[in-house]
Amino acid sequence: METKHTIQEYYLILIFTFALIFHSCQINNSDIKESVLFTLDKEIKWVDSSIWEILDVPIQYDMSNSDFKIITVVDSSDCISCKMKLEAWNLLINEFKQITDLDISFGMIIEHEKTKTLSAALHSRHFYLPVFFDPSTSFRLANDIKNSSETNTFLINSDDRIIAIGNPIINPKVKKLYFSLITNRQLDTFNRLSNPFIEGEKSKNIGLVKPAQEKKVIFTIKNITNDTLNVEDIVPSCDCVVGMCSNKIIAPYTEFDLSVSITPDSINGFFSRSIDLFFNEIEIPTKFIIHGYNTQF
Repeated sequence: METKHTIQEYYLILIFTFALIFHSCQINNSDIKESVLFTLDKEIKWVDSSIWEILDVPIQYDMSNSDFKIITVVDSSDCISCKMKLEAWNLLINEFKQITDLDISFGMIIEHEKTKTLSAALHSRHFYLPVFFDPSTSFRLANDIKNSSETNTFLINSDDRIIAIGNPIINPKVKKLYFSLITNRQLDTFNRLSNPFIEGEKSKNIGLVKPAQEKKVIFTIKNITNDTLNVEDIVPSCDCVVGMCSNKIIAPYTEFDLSVSITPDSINGFFSRSIDLFFNEIEIPTKFIIHGYNTQF
């Protein structure tokens, strides 16, 4: 009980800090406190999986067996397109994919009917993550969740209980909290342990693919050292992944491309594959993640 109380207090500090900085004139702190305490440790009831979709394509989506789930609810007040923050969520989920092998599911619940404008926004931002249009607020009602923009995003554990509240894309302290709970490490620790020799995106979502459909992605990487790096080997996680470097000798402070081709197998649903890039000068390989959804449509 003592640990739970400490965590609750930490959540409140995070939420109050965010509220005071960004909405000091508009937010009732007692309401936020009540909402946090009411929602924390609540067991989530999932809605019918058939209502989820990715870019207008219905998908079968069962998050119940995932190690962690991140759910964000976008209410229908004000500018919905602005609230969705699609590009930021794309970046964050890719970041979480590259820091752990745990199964982390994500879902965006939009409490508005599906419109051409909202659909166009999802397509234009290449938002390859699951969305549920919920104008009747069935998810909120099923779980008796209070409507507050500061508490509309949750981290849920494998037992389907809410263990953290707050939006990690608008509050870096919440992001650090999510990271710590998922990995049992501090975000700063991960940053120190990650490859200090190269920089660049290391996880990409390739969206919807059909069985045996080949997809290609390019990771642009930069050598940020004063030394030349020599590519030793490229090792994929399975035979469906093939990688090739544009240059095997990388001069200091220059960029190079890692081109990856992937042909997912016939298993329907979400998939994640990886490829390890070895350098002669670096003991630990750099891992690159390719993930998406294999559909039969």
